[in-house]
Amino acid sequence: MPDTCVLRFRDIEGDETVQKHRQLISASGSVWWGWWKKLAEPDRWREIEELQGKARKEALSVGLFDYSTASFFVANMVDCVGTKGERVLSPDARQTPKYASEKRCPAWFRFAAIEEITAAEFEERFGPPPSGDGTFFPIWRDRSRASLKLSDPIKASRPSILHLSDIHFGTDFGFPQRSGPGQTPLLDVIERDLRDDPPGLIVVSGDITSRADANVLQNEGLRFLRALSDALKVPKECFVIVPGNHDIALQNYAPTDYSHEAAYNLFTKEFFGREMKCPELRRFGFPNGRSVELLAMNSVRLRHKAESQFGYVQWRLYDDALRLTERNPDDFRIAVLHHHLIPASREERTDPNYKEAAISVTLDAGAVVEGLQSNGFKLALHGHQHVPAIARIDRGSPVGGKVKLSEDGGMVVLAAGSAGATRLSDEMRDNSYNVIRLLDKGYSVEAKRFNPAKAPEILFQSKFD
Repeated sequence: MPDTCVLRFRDIEGDETVQKHRQLISASGSVWWGWWKKLAEPDRWREIEELQGKARKEALSVGLFDYSTASFFVANMVDCVGTKGERVLSPDARQTPKYASEKRCPAWFRFAAIEEITAAEFEERFGPPPSGDGTFFPIWRDRSRASLKLSDPIKASRPSILHLSDIHFGTDFGFPQRSGPGQTPLLDVIERDLRDDPPGLIVVSGDITSRADANVLQNEGLRFLRALSDALKVPKECFVIVPGNHDIALQNYAPTDYSHEAAYNLFTKEFFGREMKCPELRRFGFPNGRSVELLAMNSVRLRHKAESQFGYVQWRLYDDALRLTERNPDDFRIAVLHHHLIPASREERTDPNYKEAAISVTLDAGAVVEGLQSNGFKLALHGHQHVPAIARIDRGSPVGGKVKLSEDGGMVVLAAGSAGATRLSDEMRDNSYNVIRLLDKGYSVEAKRFNPAKAPEILFQSKFD
């Protein structure tokens, strides 16, 4: 039986969550707080039933964590109600903030007080802020709060990484299904280029489809990745896939349950045979003795719908996950996301046909770059604007009134361009992908350009110690 729980939330559309709940407590003595459960989360109805029994006997202190502002609260819970597999309205709309009174939730918590506390006080009562992407966390006080142990590396057969992005199956896909004069299917292009030196790991940095079409994801996308796995003899556990803005139905943004991500989540579950989440830190071991930790990131997190044309990572989720996980200092750390950390194209151009996600900028890129560098990441991979590019970034952090830069040159940011789209930039009218080779010391990067009528050739290459 859990001792208590932590609810993680964030303000949506400027709802001022805590303030509005406090106002009702002042007016009527208590307030109902809804659990805005994401579809991918477990029901937790048994734990909620157990907490209900405890709260009705004696009020419980539960933790509230606003991860959008890194604010911490403790609430005095006097009741809770939950359902198994159903979503219901608040037990009393009069004691529920107006913005939530017509929402259906799988559980409701009745609070008689909400008090803001410091991060240290929160950790003393409930442990470190929970990592991952969930919203409800049962707390067992007698369980260890130790860091997550370093996982055993997944064995990769060859010391190289294929980085694909923006394949765009559907309306924007530019490759034929069958070979013909001057027309080569994308799978054949890749297989012929890499058959003599195949990768050990394949990274796909989003936009597998063109318009968040669930049928396209399940048919063309799934079929292609399975065929790529077979053709290059790379097992599915040696794939890393993150979502792009065209993979998730941003037009149907549903912040209460994240149902707009359901089709993409089903797609990855079908491919991997299990649910894949961001953040997820996975380790890979290569035959030359190198080991890599690869952080999968979701940059298609909306703060609110008005900003859907931008990327947003919500760095605190990743900061928490990294802080709670042991690290091997010898591992080479790579991050992968869809949106840009710095511009790849020389000049941004909006897409009038898909205004929900046209701009490359990641709104919290500053926090992401600082966070990745402080956690030892040396390489970040992305796609999005269909322009291949490479840059080195070193974001200084003020220390003692001075700006301190890293001693090893900072972090390399590598854009893959588009592997399959017809919507290409005037900066380069070809498709492209990257190959990263893990050397005995350091690594090399090779960007390749191609089209349905032209085999891949080197666009640029570079080596890093």
